[in-house]
Amino acid sequence: MLNIYSIIIKKFFKMIENRSHERHNKEIEIEYSIYDSDIIDNTSGKILNISLGGMYIVTNLLVEKNSKLDLKLSFVKDDELVVLKTAGNILRSGDVSSDAEVKKKYTLLPDDGRYFAVIKFREPFIELSLLFED
Repeated sequence: MLNIYSIIIKKFFKMIENRSHERHNKEIEIEYSIYDSDIIDNTSGKILNISLGGMYIVTNLLVEKNSKLDLKLSFVKDDELVVLKTAGNILRSGDVSSDAEVKKKYTLLPDDGRYFAVIKFREPFIELSLLFED
């Protein structure tokens, strides 16, 4: 039994070491479209956590791995609307019910979305540092 715990701990620390940007739990609406798609144009989702390198969202649309997205998020900072645009790629996606970490960490409503997507920005999204400032 001890071996199972040591394997889990090693995987956990390896996962932490692989992150090059600190994650922040932020619930923000996001709009996105699939790059070069005539079928899907402007849909939305909800960011659950985000970093300068990528984000984890929930949405009602299952987006395939390796899909390229154009992303737009808006938030209010110092009583002013800030709109940021960038691009990213889907690293993994699936049904929210199959992601134990999300079910444990977040209380999702049915309207939040049935699917998740892990998105990596094409390059570090430095402009997001505005969002992380207090």
